[in-house]
Amino acid sequence: ITPNSPSFGGGGPATSFTVSPALPPGLALNPTTGQITGTPTTLTGLAAANYTVTASNSCGNTTRVVNITIAQVAEINDLSDFICSGTGFSITPLDGVNGRIPTGTTYTWTAPTVSGGVTGGVAGSGSAINGTLFNPTNVAQAVAYTVTPITNGCPGDPFQVNILLNPNAAITTINEEVCSNDTFTITPINGTDGVVPASTTYTWAAPTVTGGVTGGVPGGGNSITGTLVNPTNTAQTATYTVTPITGSCVGPEFTVVVTVNPRPALTNMNAASCSNQPFTITPVNGTNGLVPAGTTYAWTSPSLPAGLSGGAAGSGAPITGTLTNSTNAPLNATYTVTPTSGSCAGSSITITVTVNPSPVIPTQTPTVCSGDTFTVNPTNGGSTIVPTGTTYTWTVVDNANVTGESAQATAQPTISQTLVNTSPITQIVTYTVTPTSGAAGNCEGNPFTINVTVNPSPVLNSSTTQVRCSGVSGTYTASSATPGTTFSWTRA
Repeated sequence: ITPNSPSFGGGGPATSFTVSPALPPGLALNPTTGQITGTPTTLTGLAAANYTVTASNSCGNTTRVVNITIAQVAEINDLSDFICSGTGFSITPLDGVNGRIPTGTTYTWTAPTVSGGVTGGVAGSGSAINGTLFNPTNVAQAVAYTVTPITNGCPGDPFQVNILLNPNAAITTINEEVCSNDTFTITPINGTDGVVPASTTYTWAAPTVTGGVTGGVPGGGNSITGTLVNPTNTAQTATYTVTPITGSCVGPEFTVVVTVNPRPALTNMNAASCSNQPFTITPVNGTNGLVPAGTTYAWTSPSLPAGLSGGAAGSGAPITGTLTNSTNAPLNATYTVTPTSGSCAGSSITITVTVNPSPVIPTQTPTVCSGDTFTVNPTNGGSTIVPTGTTYTWTVVDNANVTGESAQATAQPTISQTLVNTSPITQIVTYTVTPTSGAAGNCEGNPFTINVTVNPSPVLNSSTTQVRCSGVSGTYTASSATPGTTFSWTRA
């Protein structure tokens, strides 16, 4: 600033200058030229301050008034902050804490330098440094803004705002399958299930369920866990709403859908079978407990008493086997059976199979005389098995030389008929008999054969009238068409 140098008539130009009051720090008056020069360093703005410059020489003094306004310039230290991804930030530097910040200071900034593909950083201006940044990774990323403060039109030196952008978990819906009454543990995996920062924890409310599923409770921890019970025989679901938390960063809620597959829960069962005949047992849902569709079974070789044989280990559906009872009384076989639905195995149950005896009767060969009644009444013993109450039905092969044979479709306690041999020679009548045990389960045995030998009644087919002389011997030879006939006689 060079004030006008006045002339004093014959005295000529001013030879010296003074100023009043004293100039602010950083400004100086050249006492010879009257120039005011320098850079103000004051920390306090001076608004339109008036300074009187006095010019002097030997002829006297004259004054000029110089008005100087000093605008304070902000001097701000670099700032650091940490925020969560997706969360808006606003930073307002504080005077005395972050440097010298005059009232009314505003800021301009360029788009930041970022790492890890951070998005959202744009240039801007305002009374605070603000923005919203997004960290697409699962680790913290660095963001650096270069900011210029402006006070009353005076830009200060740029400073840095360094932001550590912490990741926020961003997890997709997770589907899980579990067996009823099993504990599940779900730990989201970064990349597979979205963005999962290390050390993320979770909180969840009680789930929304279908089909009366029980066991779903609120919780929290490093994994989503629970134990759910499905009381039905079909798959049901439990839907959890989960909040992920990483440090102080709370991510958006996500859903965990747990499909709770049913687990078979059968009661012990009893069944009956006939000896040497296959049995089939198909448990029924509701009647025999909880039986999901498609349930399969695995069973061990049964526990058998003396007199009972057969029965091997097996698997599949239904439960099958063949047992042989060599006695004439019912015997029990005990199976241990494990039911499985899909991958869900239920508790083992006991199935007791009562094996009723089936009649086992060998070929019978009675012999009767023509006109007599034959009766076959098999008795239990040895290899012959005749359960109590066994009855019989039969068919017969017709023999043209025998009368009296007939089939019998109504159950009879014995096999009995009266046969007449109309020929002079022995005949055989063949019966095929089906035995059925009555009191012991109506078990039909294998048919057996009765071959009845029907001997003919001999008929004398020779006769004579003889005249004999006294004392002279005579002979009469009797004959019959029936081979092997012998004779006896009497005399009057």
